Amino acid sequence: MIVLALLASTATAFAVTERLKLEKSPITGTRVDKIFSPVCECERNVAVVSFRLRKPERVTVDMLNSRGKSVATLVHDVREQKGRVSYTWDGKYERGTVVPEGRYRPRVRLREHGRTIVLPNPIRVDTTAPTIKATRVFPRVFSPGIDGGHERVAAMFQTDESARAMMLVNGQRRVLSKFRATKGRLLWFGIVDGAPVRPGTYRIQLRAFDQAGNRSVSTRSIPVRVLYIEFRRNRVRALAGKRFSVRVVTHARKYRWLFNGKHGSRRKKVLVLRAPVTPGRYRPRRDRRGGGQVTRSRRRRRLFPLAVVAGLSFTALTAGLVAGRGNTGSHAARVPETVSAALRARPRSAAAGRDTPVPILMYHVLGDPPPGAPYPELFVRSSDFAGEMQWLAGHGYHAVTLRSVWDRWHGNRVLPGHAIVISFDDGYRSDVGVALPVLRQHGWPAVLNLKVGNLKPGDLRPRGVRRLIAAGWEIDAHTITHPDLTTVGDAQLEHEVAGSRAAIRRLFHVPVDFFCYPAGRYDARVIAAVRRAGFLGATTTNWGLARPSQPYTLDRVRVSGSDGVDGFAAKLTSLAR
Repeated sequence: MIVLALLASTATAFAVTERLKLEKSPITGTRVDKIFSPVCECERNVAVVSFRLRKPERVTVDMLNSRGKSVATLVHDVREQKGRVSYTWDGKYERGTVVPEGRYRPRVRLREHGRTIVLPNPIRVDTTAPTIKATRVFPRVFSPGIDGGHERVAAMFQTDESARAMMLVNGQRRVLSKFRATKGRLLWFGIVDGAPVRPGTYRIQLRAFDQAGNRSVSTRSIPVRVLYIEFRRNRVRALAGKRFSVRVVTHARKYRWLFNGKHGSRRKKVLVLRAPVTPGRYRPRRDRRGGGQVTRSRRRRRLFPLAVVAGLSFTALTAGLVAGRGNTGSHAARVPETVSAALRARPRSAAAGRDTPVPILMYHVLGDPPPGAPYPELFVRSSDFAGEMQWLAGHGYHAVTLRSVWDRWHGNRVLPGHAIVISFDDGYRSDVGVALPVLRQHGWPAVLNLKVGNLKPGDLRPRGVRRLIAAGWEIDAHTITHPDLTTVGDAQLEHEVAGSRAAIRRLFHVPVDFFCYPAGRYDARVIAAVRRAGFLGATTTNWGLARPSQPYTLDRVRVSGSDGVDGFAAKLTSLAR
C-alpha cells in the first residue's frame, strides 16, 4: 500500500508539473529599466517596472538585492485590471535612504493566481558621477559665420567612464555629444537661436553624464573670444587732407568701410584713408534705428565717423577719428572708448539666470467641449495643442519640469534656453491620449497637477499616470476633491493639502514637491498649510511669469480654447517683451 501511495503521489506531482509547464505565464510583455540613478540631476531618477496582466489580479511588487532580500515594496496587494501596469522605484529603502550601488531584481506576487515570479531583468543602481577633463580648447579667438577657417571653437575632452559630454557657454548648454565615449571633441560654431553671437569674451566649460544620468561637476571655465572686426590701434595721427592707415583685425577675407561720406571694400588688413581738411569736431551717436548721426560741436576739432563692416557682415564696429592742430602741426585720430565698449558683448556669468522668470502654461482638457459644458474655455482642441507645441519648438522653447526650474533657481542645474513648463490641471484621459504622444515627439516632459479624486474610470486611471511618470512627467498635488480651500475648516484643509501629497506618494512612489491651488483660490492660512505639508512651492491661476521670489504664489499662463495657435503665440510674445 505504501508503494502504491508513493507511486500515486509521484504521478500527481508529475501531472501538476507538466500542467504548469504548459500553462501560459500570468504576466507578459515585461519592460524593466536597465540602469538609473536615484540621485541624478535628470528627469527620470526612478526605475520603471512594467508588464501586462492576462487577467485581473491582486499584485504585490517588491525589489530584491543580490542576496534575495527585499529592500523596498513598490505596491502591496493592489487590485489591478487586465492589461499593462507600471510601477516606479526611487532607488531607496522604505526608510527613505538610498540603496547601495548594485543589481536589483523585481519580484511579482499574484495573490489570486498563487504565483510568485522573480523577473529576470536586473536593474542596476549607479550613483557615482563621471569625471571629465578638458584636454584642449582651440582656437581662443574665432569669428562665427566668417570665412577663413576660424568659425568654430573645439574642445577636446576625456572622461573616466563612457559618458555623453556637453559644452556650457556662459553657463548655458550649447553642445551635446551624440554618443557616449571616454574621449572626443565638441564643436561650437558660435550660433545661438540661429544667429551668430555678439563679439566679446565667452567662458567655456565641459560637463558629462553617464548612462544612469549622473552628471559630473563642470570643468574650470576657459575664456574664448568672439571677434568680427577691430582696429589694431585706438589712436591714429594724421595730417589734415593727408593719407593715414589703420590696421584692421578680422578673419574675413573681405570687408567694407565707410568714412566721411565715402565707402569701399578691401581685402588687405591695412586700410588707407585720407583725413578731411575741414576743421571742427563731430561726435558719433546712435539713433533709435541703430544708425549713426553726426552733430556739430563748437570746438575746432572734428570727429569723423568710421564704420567698418565684415564682408560676410553680421556685426559692425563704429569708431571715430579726431583731426586737429597741435604745436607739431599734426592731427590726432582716436577711437572713443565708449563707442567700442557699447558694441562689445558682455559675457554672462555662470550664475546668471538663477533668478530668471519662467512661463508656466496651464491646460485642462484637450479635445472638443461636449454640448452644454459649463466651462468650454477649459477645452483646447487637439489640433490646436499640437500646433501650439510646434510653435514653441519652432521658436526655441524647451519644456522642462517645475522641479528642474526650482533646482535652477536654488542651485547649479543647467536648463536649456527658453525653458518653459507645461502643466495640466486635475487629470483627464486626454493627458495620456493626446498630450503624451504630442510631447513625446518633441522629447518633452510636462507637469500633471493631479486631483486624487479624478483617479477613476472615465477620468484618469492609475496606470495612465504611471505611463506619464515613465515618460518623465512630474506629478504634483491638486487636492483630493478640488474645494475652495479658503472656505474649508482646518481639518479638511490638512486632509486636502497634506493628504493629497501622501496619497500620490503612496500610489505612485514619486516625489510630490509642488502644490496647485484649486481654482487659484488661496490666502495666508492656505499658504501656511502648503508649507507645513512640505511642498517647495505652489502654482496659482494668476497671469504672468513664475518668479523665484514668490515660490508659493507662482504665476501661470492660462491657455484657453478660443486662443488658437495665433492667440497662444500672442500671449507668449507679450510675456517675452
